[in-house]
Amino acid sequence: MKALIDFARKNKKTVLFMLLWSTVIFWITKEKITGAIQPGKGFAGRSFLTQFAILVFFSFLFFFILSALVVVYTRYISPILPERMKLCFQPFFLSTTGKIATHPVTQLTLMLWIVAFSYLHRGFDITDNGYYLLISHRYEDVAYEIRQFGIFTRLIYLAVGESAARMRIAGAVMLMAITMLCGWSVGKSFGVKSVDQKAMFMAIPTITAVLFYRQWLSTPNYNWLTLLSGLLLLTGFMVLTYQTKRSHLAGGIVIGISGFIAFLSKLTTAAFFAGIFLLVILVERKKIREVVQIFIGGLIGLLSGVAFIYLNGQSIQSIYIKLTRGYEAISLFEHSIESIFDPLWLYIKQLTLGYWWLWLGYTFLLAAVRFYFKKINRTVNDVEFRILAGIWLGVLFLAGLFIETGYWAGLLYGFTLIFLIISRGKVSTSVETDTDQGKAILRSLYGVLIAFSIAFGTINQYTWVFANIICVFVLSLLFLVEAFPNVIRSYTQKGLVILFLIIIPYTLYIVPLSSKRPVTYGQDIEVTRMETKSSIRLGKEEVITSPKYALAFKTLQNDAIADGFVEGTPVIDLTGMAPGLVYVLDGRSPVYPWYSGGYPNSTRFVQNILKDWTNEDFDKAWVLTSENKRQIPSTLVTECGKKFPEEYKKVTSVIIPTKDNITVELWKPTN
Repeated sequence: MKALIDFARKNKKTVLFMLLWSTVIFWITKEKITGAIQPGKGFAGRSFLTQFAILVFFSFLFFFILSALVVVYTRYISPILPERMKLCFQPFFLSTTGKIATHPVTQLTLMLWIVAFSYLHRGFDITDNGYYLLISHRYEDVAYEIRQFGIFTRLIYLAVGESAARMRIAGAVMLMAITMLCGWSVGKSFGVKSVDQKAMFMAIPTITAVLFYRQWLSTPNYNWLTLLSGLLLLTGFMVLTYQTKRSHLAGGIVIGISGFIAFLSKLTTAAFFAGIFLLVILVERKKIREVVQIFIGGLIGLLSGVAFIYLNGQSIQSIYIKLTRGYEAISLFEHSIESIFDPLWLYIKQLTLGYWWLWLGYTFLLAAVRFYFKKINRTVNDVEFRILAGIWLGVLFLAGLFIETGYWAGLLYGFTLIFLIISRGKVSTSVETDTDQGKAILRSLYGVLIAFSIAFGTINQYTWVFANIICVFVLSLLFLVEAFPNVIRSYTQKGLVILFLIIIPYTLYIVPLSSKRPVTYGQDIEVTRMETKSSIRLGKEEVITSPKYALAFKTLQNDAIADGFVEGTPVIDLTGMAPGLVYVLDGRSPVYPWYSGGYPNSTRFVQNILKDWTNEDFDKAWVLTSENKRQIPSTLVTECGKKFPEEYKKVTSVIIPTKDNITVELWKPTN
């Protein structure tokens, strides 16, 4: 015990982070620990007092275990290790990379991602994620699609052995890596030197990127791919500013690749990217003299994309046909060119007019402080700046606790910009002239415009969609923090701004996951409590779900197999919301993987799809039906030549434990 106390006194920072790691270890294992010491309800079902007592006790228990291991290593093992072994590790810890890896911000980032990875493989969503899985698993069936993201996602799916759980983990690793790369490129563009700043630029965007997995099962999809394309685009812009011999060509290649990825994931985003690219050329015209090299690089990136298409068995002609047919499909839902702007306008309207009182009050507070110090004619710049910075951080912190994440991302950038403008003259800057400061503001807009272009064209009017773009907003904030005041830069080195930027996303991420109600879309219990293993795709794949989902999947597959269902059997999904059940059965959904119900022209859309089915597929097709607000009329089967339900046999019915507990029925053709 004395050795532990002595170690704690000499290594306070190490002790702090061991305590944090101990809490993370407990959080990952809390359900098993709770079940072992107090069988019955899980951790989330206990009272707050019980949860707190278990948390404190086991966090300290893990802390003492870790501390004992560290003390044993430093006192008894390290001294007897051969000098060669010490020399193997010493260069890493002394290098910049090693210092960044062991930096507090990096450690906190890793903790948060470990928490995410601990539940990422659990759960199974039968709606959107089932649609993405069908596209990846049976891409050859997709003939009626406006987004060709399946070309990319199926490669990940195949690489991880056709596993939905491993595919989600692989997607998270890719997003974390590319976000870190983007943050590193932003820091390099500003020429940051200190380990603190390098760690901040690399780590903080990945912390906010983890919000992508807050309330949605994270199967790689078009939103995920569009986010990657936006991060790559910003990385390309940063490479252009390096002013090295090959930076223009390299930046152009990255920009070309990002545009190609955006084109195949979301056409509207790709179009917006082109406009942002022209803006960057105009803003950086004095520094970017090798415009020809940039365009050559962009062309190389685009041609690489074309080669990628052909290597994956596609052709430009087939892509064009699918895009035009896909546009026709989208038009059926009354999603005109004008309507795809609606969520963007709604977001901007809510962010500005919806929170006008917050903008006004915040600006008034900052202006009042400036006016007061100017009136008393005292040279107390440091005190004044501390008050202004306190208001800035305090308002953002409170807003983060009560305002939805996507809107908070906009406030994060806007409030920081207002703070820098009002506090101007009271802080030293890292740029010399007003022109340079104006250019710094324009540069900070790159990320904001990219973020809006990622959201642009998203027809679903869900605010959570905008939470996916928060990491790009944060990168823009880093622009402002670095381009303007050296005082704020010194604050980041002291950890104040770093802690703030970590606490908010951490709170927004952990608090919902710790609640007593399921927050992940389409799940009946918290994913952290899911322990039931279930075989899907007729035994070829395993998922971890809730007991109710596992029972539904088992019943559906067993009854289908008993009645002759085999791999690749066509399935007409008339539930309007359950393409994931087709994937569970390892069936096929020819022409289009999801017959979405609930839209103005859903019925007409499905009519067009069924007309494109071959007679052979249609005659062999089984049918999924249900009674819910999104169901597709079963009369469409009769219109296509087979009487329903007269020419079908009801095989089974299962209850899908969504919030409405929908009953789904499976039907087999009798001839």
